[in-house]
Amino acid sequence: MDRIADKAVALALCCVAAGAAQAIPAAGAARTADSTALVVGGLAAILISTLAELARRSDWTGAALARVAPVAGCLAVLAWPEALPWLPLLVYDVFASGVPWLAAPAVAWLGVLGRAPGLTVACAAVFSGIVGVLAWRTRRFGAVINSYRDLRDQLAAASQRLRRLNTDLAERQELEVRLATADERSRIAREIHDNAGHLLTRSVLQTQALLVARPELSPEITPVAATLAEAMDTIRQSVHNLRDQAVDTEASLAALGEGTSLRVAVDYQAGTLPPLVGRAFTAIAREAVANTLRHSDARVARIGVVERPGVYQLTVHDDGSAPPAPASGSGMGLATIEERARALGGVFKAGYDAGFTVFVSIPRVDHGLDQQEDL
Repeated sequence: MDRIADKAVALALCCVAAGAAQAIPAAGAARTADSTALVVGGLAAILISTLAELARRSDWTGAALARVAPVAGCLAVLAWPEALPWLPLLVYDVFASGVPWLAAPAVAWLGVLGRAPGLTVACAAVFSGIVGVLAWRTRRFGAVINSYRDLRDQLAAASQRLRRLNTDLAERQELEVRLATADERSRIAREIHDNAGHLLTRSVLQTQALLVARPELSPEITPVAATLAEAMDTIRQSVHNLRDQAVDTEASLAALGEGTSLRVAVDYQAGTLPPLVGRAFTAIAREAVANTLRHSDARVARIGVVERPGVYQLTVHDDGSAPPAPASGSGMGLATIEERARALGGVFKAGYDAGFTVFVSIPRVDHGLDQQEDL
């Protein structure tokens, strides 16, 4: 819009110069011919200016045309002095295209040759200087606007990066809190097991030995033994509950890629897994990720955990570009994975399909009753 307003000013100045040229025609030229030349020159200048404006908004070819057309129009004025009053409009496009030095020779040459009235040459020179200043001002303003837009885009991109970093940091912090909570629960369970549990166990054995050695104290010792046995059961249940709560499968899986060049993406679509299933899935995924790091050129490993009506399923798929080459004596990792799956009554499959895939399915049964350790 600024260039359009500037061109309107330039066109008004050209009309003033044309009026001056009409009032003082060139020596030896008929007024009718002078009027015709002014009209034709004005139409040609307006046409060139319009084409230059349209070309400037197109591709690089159009931009080149926007530079060449006004310069050609200025040079045409050298051969057609009658069109001199319309020179400021062409000079504006020359300055707007970034080559202002090409307009000055046209004005200077016309003034030296003296082929047009002095007033017309003066008006063309002064008005060309005015529109040149307008074009320079508009170019500078456009450069400032473009710089502002670039800065705005850079700030928007930086803001998006910061938001992503903040989101990643929040997720990382949540993951670390969950892992720290699980570790603390496991530590507390060990402390109770190693300290209070053993003391209670010794107290129970001592009361039983006292009952054997001093049967006459049975009325007094029996309630104490019952209380100690109840405390033992309570402590045992608390330790088991803490150990079960210390298994955070989703957080453990999300932490598998830390400190490696492999990005691990976790898609967890299951509730709280039984402790043995959660530990098995974590160990299987850890082994699969280790195999990927050792034998594959993959950059991303996707871990999926799904809870079906009758089974728990784990999938580890990487984006390796080729199947891993078999090595002599290899296969222990996959054998270990298969053993873990079969120990819980599950099935195991592995193969290459646009990346290596490890699949484990474990039936939904009670996996914890037979492996709870006593205090």
